[in-house]
Amino acid sequence: MVGLAGVSARRSEPERAARLFGAAQTLGDAASVTVAFPPTRALYEQDLANVRAQLDAEAFEMFWAEGQAMTVTEAVAQALVEDI
Repeated sequence: MVGLAGVSARRSEPERAARLFGAAQTLGDAASVTVAFPPTRALYEQDLANVRAQLDAEAFEMFWAEGQAMTVTEAVAQALVEDI
């Protein structure tokens, strides 16, 4: 989920990325999983910072909260959506 959030961030899709990062955080917390591998952690932090820079604080928090509220099925569906 974190990887797909990063892809969305790099595709200039900050709303989707913020939702996916929020979902990834909630899912990771539930499974006691963190992004620990240093290169992956650095990329995660860079992508997250880029998303925060593209959205104002209120919008970021709103999209993050939407992601946190998603079920696993909803998060996967959001991650797999392809804009046409």
